[in-house]
Amino acid sequence: MNGLPLRNVRVADFSWAAAGPYSTLLLASLGAEVIKVTSSSARGGFPRARAADVDRYLNYNKLSITLDLSTPEGAGLARELIKVCDLVVENYRPGTMKRFGLDYQELTRVKPDIVMVSSSSLGAEGPQSRYTGFAPIFATMGGLSHITGYPDGIPTELRLMVDYTVGHATAYAALVALYHQRATGQGQYIDLASRDVITCLMGEHILEAQLNGPNPNPRMGNRDHIMAPHGVYRCKGEDAWITIAIATQEEWEGLCQAMERLDWLADERFADSYRRWLHQDELEQLINAWTVNYTPFELMRLLQEKGVAAVPSYSARDLFEDPHLKDRRFSEEVTDPSGEKYTVITAPWLLDGRRPEARRHAPYPGEDNRMVFEGLLGLPSAEVDRLIEAGVIR
Repeated sequence: MNGLPLRNVRVADFSWAAAGPYSTLLLASLGAEVIKVTSSSARGGFPRARAADVDRYLNYNKLSITLDLSTPEGAGLARELIKVCDLVVENYRPGTMKRFGLDYQELTRVKPDIVMVSSSSLGAEGPQSRYTGFAPIFATMGGLSHITGYPDGIPTELRLMVDYTVGHATAYAALVALYHQRATGQGQYIDLASRDVITCLMGEHILEAQLNGPNPNPRMGNRDHIMAPHGVYRCKGEDAWITIAIATQEEWEGLCQAMERLDWLADERFADSYRRWLHQDELEQLINAWTVNYTPFELMRLLQEKGVAAVPSYSARDLFEDPHLKDRRFSEEVTDPSGEKYTVITAPWLLDGRRPEARRHAPYPGEDNRMVFEGLLGLPSAEVDRLIEAGVIR
């Protein structure tokens, strides 16, 4: 912890589902003390089984307290906690925190320099701000689903990767605001819409629509506007695939050498990138007839030695067995108090050559109530007992 950059930052985490918890997990991996506040009155409609998965895999390295935020005493304790925090992160439906008396305007009364990030489906303002949404909705309304899929198919439903993209954006916004807070002493409120995050990935497509009008068939499958060959090809084995992308003439020559098809270098159909692009149907059939004779990993080694961008389409099992990721400690085993062991994905970066480690299991809801309310906020043990009996601390 001593060498982690956010070791002097404390976060009150009111997030749920996936995007919010992932953002605070990233902050915790950088050393922040993240205190997760769970309230049954603001849980939302997340399926119970999915919520359990989220708690286990996205809340390790955090502390956990439970409060009934719908009660005046519960909301008051939340404000006392925020007094000793630098950052608040929440991703309830807009208006929820205000209903509890925990909106930014109210929090600045108790902590003038607080940074608050509110992440929601469509933002805190605007005619659709109260709409409910999960990851597939963000992708659909953001435009990403419409351009993803095959030309003769429907838009593709995108799920958790969308939540994690939003989580990265949330963590980034929080870091910038914390930097501003430390430099100026000023707090800040950030209204982050998940849809906006996804629409920001649509830049070139929006520009194209403005210049050329709507594209009647924007979905290209695995193909590219310029590069060819560019696709996913079947390999030997069950559901085994290799991704190959050729960007330069040198890479094309490397592919021909690997395939022992030097005659293609003199074939007018494949003479340059544009003509290869025009003859993609023929080229894909020829490549597929070759790749089915090899495993994806055999092809990766063969093609990478020729300078060709080629990698397997990794399954989840492939990822956990991958020696490169193991060497970089991309995952780690965690043991909870019951003795059960499970694997979590660690932070996507190395700090001074070291991967931030999983310092602690994902806490059970309320596991740290005594530590936080008595140790951090200084409440007498008898008062905590009373609040537990009254259902304020749950």
